[in-house]
Amino acid sequence: MQTELFDLQEEGAFAPRQPACDSEARAIEDQRFPFEEISKIAQQESWRKEINRPIYHLHKWWAQRLGSVFRALALGAFNPPEADIIDQFYKPSRINGTVFDPFMGSGTTLGEVLKLGGRAVGQDINPVAFFLVSNALNLPHRDAVLKTYREIEADTATRLLEYYSTDLQDGRRGQVLYFFWVKIVDCLHCDRPVDLFSSYVFAQNAYPNRKPEVRIVCPRCGSIHSGKHGEDDTQCPECQLRFDPLAGAAGKTKATCTSCRKSFRIVDAVRKSARPPRHRLYAKLVVDAEGEKTYLACDENDCAAFKKAEQELSAFAAGNDLARTLPRFSGDRIGLSESFP
Repeated sequence: MQTELFDLQEEGAFAPRQPACDSEARAIEDQRFPFEEISKIAQQESWRKEINRPIYHLHKWWAQRLGSVFRALALGAFNPPEADIIDQFYKPSRINGTVFDPFMGSGTTLGEVLKLGGRAVGQDINPVAFFLVSNALNLPHRDAVLKTYREIEADTATRLLEYYSTDLQDGRRGQVLYFFWVKIVDCLHCDRPVDLFSSYVFAQNAYPNRKPEVRIVCPRCGSIHSGKHGEDDTQCPECQLRFDPLAGAAGKTKATCTSCRKSFRIVDAVRKSARPPRHRLYAKLVVDAEGEKTYLACDENDCAAFKKAEQELSAFAAGNDLARTLPRFSGDRIGLSESFP
């Protein structure tokens, strides 16, 4: 490689190691490498993750890297300087070599190298990373997966679904797909609780120009109603309050009390209470038997179900040593080769 590599010298200083020969030059080291074009592609990928979610992003992870960047890096590392990287980027290209990522994390490097037909070796001190990547990139046996799923379903479905069952407005039962929570602190002036909404619009389509309908929570009565994207004036159909749905009580570092209308620093309220902000359940997305979805305000039954789940979890944790179920940190390594055709 023609980039500067450093070897530890006897004197304790670092010095650049010269490349073995000029033939080791790679496209990624050449001034013609299309960094700007790759950056534009990566920007598009980062904005449209709902369209393309590769298998190695199936699980949540910290600071997941973009696949387009590592595809370009791999192509640049295994091609000569005169190679047209952008042309190869969009073709079913192949590389002949092995890539080792000692900090594989979610497995972006490994996944992109495998797509190019190379051999990928990854290592991470975090056993969760090893578990996620090995399961995401190894081909599972369908029958074994279904068998495990059915076992988990039989063991947990009935107990879990009771916490997500709720009453619809017409009296039928529905299933909650998602609960919405808001953080709460007490006002420094009147001690009343303040919901830290930055906006009372809590649900909207990813493409508001196509589907402008939004869902709004009323700051007075807590009811849910519809509105239009970008509108700064609405009226609650339940309590008739007229307000700006885009202007919540919280803004950056300060909050304005909805009772006394005085402002205060959020961090000061947290320090005074000597505890993290509380949370309040305020809305839910529900699906009925026909598959229709609707947004509703949470009620006492939802809060009671959460309290019950909280108590059961505390009782379970008290009687089980959860730490024994976690694998120890061992720097597990995974080697994969040509898993993608």
